[in-house]
Amino acid sequence: MRNLISFNGLYNIFFVLGFFSLTYAMNLYIVFACAILFCLFLGSDVRHRKGFYVYLVSVGVLTTFYLLIHDGGAAYRIFKTLTLIWLTLYIPLVNDLRITKLLHCFLLFNAALIYIDVVLYNTLGLSLTTGVETHGFMRFSGVIEDSNFFSYLLFVYIYYLKVKTGHFNYFLIGAVLLSFSLSLIITMFGVIILFHVKKLWVLPNRNVKVLGGMVLVGVFVIYYGMLFVLTTLRDVDTSNDYIAEKLVSLSLRFESQLEAFDALELNDDYCWGLGAGKTREITTEGMNLHNSYLQILLEMGIVCLLIVFACAFYCYYFLDKNFVLLFVAIFLLGNVLEIFYFPLLSFILFLSYVYRQEKVASKLDVSDNIVSC
Repeated sequence: MRNLISFNGLYNIFFVLGFFSLTYAMNLYIVFACAILFCLFLGSDVRHRKGFYVYLVSVGVLTTFYLLIHDGGAAYRIFKTLTLIWLTLYIPLVNDLRITKLLHCFLLFNAALIYIDVVLYNTLGLSLTTGVETHGFMRFSGVIEDSNFFSYLLFVYIYYLKVKTGHFNYFLIGAVLLSFSLSLIITMFGVIILFHVKKLWVLPNRNVKVLGGMVLVGVFVIYYGMLFVLTTLRDVDTSNDYIAEKLVSLSLRFESQLEAFDALELNDDYCWGLGAGKTREITTEGMNLHNSYLQILLEMGIVCLLIVFACAFYCYYFLDKNFVLLFVAIFLLGNVLEIFYFPLLSFILFLSYVYRQEKVASKLDVSDNIVSC
């Protein structure tokens, strides 16, 4: 693809906007994504421009359907979904991908904010950013939407740095631990253990991905089996037990997800969903589902969910095998938090291609040195 401008720089800015709480909440990162797509269109050859025409037709048809069936909110949601997907599809076509100082410093800055806020809060009772108290712990997230988003994002970057340098960044790991995201902390240590199983990484690329796919299917079956069991935990006394509180929080999420299934069955809206933003209206606790896939199914229907799964499969197919473990972990965590509109899946594919291009550049440098000698 002809680089009329630095598409790499645009992608780095997009991820900063997608992770920064203000631009994420206001959907400014989607506006910027549209600008990137327009620039990619200008810089593409005729063959690649056909994909943009498919994007425009898809947006036109599906936004019209959702507008007629639901409302403007649903129409915007499908537009947002398609825009994120097409931006992801073009990542493998950009040939100058790398991590810029802007993105790197943004992530380090957020980690530093966590340390500063923890010290300030525990010594002076003050903080630079807002936090949420959970059972006596103050959970900060820097300038990212919440502490779970913060921990997931930093974990992805920690993994990339480990693959690239061979070393863990303990400064970032410490910030993740201070976020008190139990699901991520458990996942992180599990991934660290698996990362050191050397037999996994000598397997061919295809075998690694097949193994990862089998794990995904197996865990999905177990998770949705638990969905119908753990709702009984809602009566556990949580007065003085952090773990019990977490279990009850989990059971409430399961219960709201069961209510989502009931609403879909009652309204028979599996194809197009109930409409964007309807989740809080139908759950007893008035809460979101904390499940990327069920929330999409409930609000936007199986049509939108299949589109998102197709994007996830695309990312998985083009991943470097070193990032399969990370992708599987984050994709599974999508069952307890948003990982698509908060563009973590796209970010993993981006980091995979950054790593791949860095490897190619490194090999070329070695070859040049040998020739010069």
